[in-house]
Amino acid sequence: MAAIADSKNSLDKEGKNASRMMKTLGVVFKKLCKEIKIEFIDAKPNSEEKAREWQRKINNIEIWDMRYLKNYINKFTQYYYKIEHNEINLGMFYDTFRYHINSIINEKYSAWLAKQV
Repeated sequence: MAAIADSKNSLDKEGKNASRMMKTLGVVFKKLCKEIKIEFIDAKPNSEEKAREWQRKINNIEIWDMRYLKNYINKFTQYYYKIEHNEINLGMFYDTFRYHINSIINEKYSAWLAKQV
């Protein structure tokens, strides 16, 4: 009888631990979802100061070596989408590339944009 009671207590403790862990994982998951939503969905400037900060960061991004193009694009888009669509910033993006490349990109973008309207 004592062995049965001990195993029942052991199972109760394991069950409580598993339950606690599931609640903790649930809390962590909810926090993660909230952070993702803030970063990618609610990332609208909540003040002029924040928008100016993001604009300054876009203005200061430089690319010296085309091998780092992916890093440049990632940094640019991080702030570009927080500020919202802006033709000036988009022009700055195109101007980063050599003339032949930026003209091709701009033509493709203009054609795509025309189809969206």
